[in-house]
Amino acid sequence: MVTGAAVLISVSYRAPAGEDQPKVTDWMQAWGTLAGLAAAGAAVALLLHERRKTREERRETELQVPRAVMATDLTFVRDENDLVVELTLRAHNFGPGAIRNVSALVSPGPRRKAIFVPSVPNIMPGEAELLRRLISPPIDIPPETLDPHIELIFEDWRGRRWFRPEHLDPEGPPERWSPFTSYR
Repeated sequence: MVTGAAVLISVSYRAPAGEDQPKVTDWMQAWGTLAGLAAAGAAVALLLHERRKTREERRETELQVPRAVMATDLTFVRDENDLVVELTLRAHNFGPGAIRNVSALVSPGPRRKAIFVPSVPNIMPGEAELLRRLISPPIDIPPETLDPHIELIFEDWRGRRWFRPEHLDPEGPPERWSPFTSYR
């Protein structure tokens, strides 16, 4: 179709008065140049598409390890006065490599201050560890106001720090900073 249009334009073109009519080789050079530009544009578009696809695949691969880390069994331990004296949760590593310096931030509910749960040194692949925080002085959190959210903080086997909010994709620095880390 494009070739037919090129032939039609070439045959029907008339040079301005006083100028020579273009030769077949002139038309071939002009259409070849346009075809070359179109091919170069298509190659650039393909290159940009492949780069974007590679970046997305790399990001998905990078997120496999932190996506395999999760927290369960959150418990608010109460004393005889119904005050919270301890917080426990279990951190699981379902990934292929060890994770280090695993700690957590637990928000008991809306407009409540987050509770930092200190770290355990390592969690090996396929294992889980209990994280505990004794709370002194005890705090009053009525059971009916509990709407807890957990965020795990850890390093993968390469030493990259991750923040794993509950039910969300993990984040890594420098996008996010926590007051409990040395990153600023």
